[in-house]
Amino acid sequence: FYLIGFVGIAIATSLAGWVNALALGFTLHRQGHFPLDARLKRRIPRILFSSLVMAAVLWAMSAYLATSFAANVPSPVRATLLAGMVSGGLATFWAAAEFSGAAHFDELLRHFRRPRAK
Repeated sequence: FYLIGFVGIAIATSLAGWVNALALGFTLHRQGHFPLDARLKRRIPRILFSSLVMAAVLWAMSAYLATSFAANVPSPVRATLLAGMVSGGLATFWAAAEFSGAAHFDELLRHFRRPRAK
């Protein structure tokens, strides 16, 4: 009986990942290894907002490019369009996170800088 096909596998995998992440976060928080400080509590709604903005942009891009992903379009073209969507989603999330205050680029860079030698 064909209900949702291969899409069901993607949904189940995503759902399992979210359940696993939430269970891990809950367990770590309960054991005192993942405290929810004021900064994180302030940023969670902003992160969710940035995610929703990114989802809306990706949904619009997929609707606009739907015919370009048709079966008669060569694979390299579809791969390039998909890479463009991924890049667009990343740029959208970064811009929304920077704008909303969920994250700041300079904070991210600080995590990758090596400490100076003494």
